[in-house]
Amino acid sequence: MPISAAPIAAVANTIVEAFGKLTGKLRELMGADRISYEEVMNYFIDHKDDNPTIAKGAILKEEAENELTVFQVFLDKDNQLITDSIGNPLGYKKKVANMEDELLHLFKGGKLIIVE
Repeated sequence: MPISAAPIAAVANTIVEAFGKLTGKLRELMGADRISYEEVMNYFIDHKDDNPTIAKGAILKEEAENELTVFQVFLDKDNQLITDSIGNPLGYKKKVANMEDELLHLFKGGKLIIVE
């Protein structure tokens, strides 16, 4: 899956704001010592299903007091969060101790990656 840097600045605030509103509704996975590039890309591939509204994925990292939380969700063509029938975002959040260098490098000092 190609990683797109161009639209990140344009949609970052919208996605971060939406994440903030829906964080409590995201499914929380068990924490892990480390999260990898392969893991997040496989999640997008394995969980896309056949949902025709899914156009992209987003990965947000949030750091607070020695804690790293990773949010991974699906977006439509207009960069809006995809939700299920009761309004829960399709995706998850996970607390991790650290991030594999290959994945960390993709953030380029920011906190959001859009995967198209």
